[in-house]
Amino acid sequence: MDKQVIFYSEGQIIRANLNIPYPGAPCIVISHGLEGSKDGEKWLEFVPKLVSRGFACLRFNYRGCGNGKEKSDGDFIDTTLTRRIQDYNSAIDFTQTCSINTNRIGVIGSSFGGSVAITARDRRVKVMVTLSTPCRLKNPSDKELKLYKNKGFHELPSGKKLLPAFFQDFLKYDVCKATGELRCPLLVIHGESDKIIAIDSAYDIYQHGNQPKRLEIIRGASHGFDNPIHLKEVINMTLDWFRQYL
Repeated sequence: MDKQVIFYSEGQIIRANLNIPYPGAPCIVISHGLEGSKDGEKWLEFVPKLVSRGFACLRFNYRGCGNGKEKSDGDFIDTTLTRRIQDYNSAIDFTQTCSINTNRIGVIGSSFGGSVAITARDRRVKVMVTLSTPCRLKNPSDKELKLYKNKGFHELPSGKKLLPAFFQDFLKYDVCKATGELRCPLLVIHGESDKIIAIDSAYDIYQHGNQPKRLEIIRGASHGFDNPIHLKEVINMTLDWFRQYL
């Protein structure tokens, strides 16, 4: 049963959905990307597959993300990696209050959501899967830097805005170093034709990870694995990884 729930991060409401196939089930926490949400098409495809295999699932909207009544408190423009780590930790905290096996928690981190999961380094997470995850930010062009300086914010292609604090905050973290400090099995998945996050990030994250680890490059796949065939491949790999290690 898909149940709407809420929890709090620094006093702000985080809206989420929780599925528990049976009491004491292992639980998968979903960490969506920078501009994503818990209700993205990819997750609506993923969750039923996880639940049907006996995994509980918690998907949540980071602060400032989501649409309509499903939007979590806060504004997207205030996004930083530090704030998302706080939201992520609050999500893991919330699982401790649910009827799941709190010793069997896994995470799927997509794009920036993977960076969040890695840098959080929460030891309660026993297995991790990252999808299309960056380990560094793309350097802005001179033109972008000039516009950024004049406007006081960075505008994404979607029209959403980020403050200078987003970039300044990210520099405080080293995703590759944090990967080396993880103590859980790590599956790194990346699309060969990803035009948003360079495939080099996948190799770097994998290289810094500890065993057991695995790297899968999906031939011809985009950043979001939009092709149903590619997404099915990603889901099957992820399920196999969780079945093996969780």
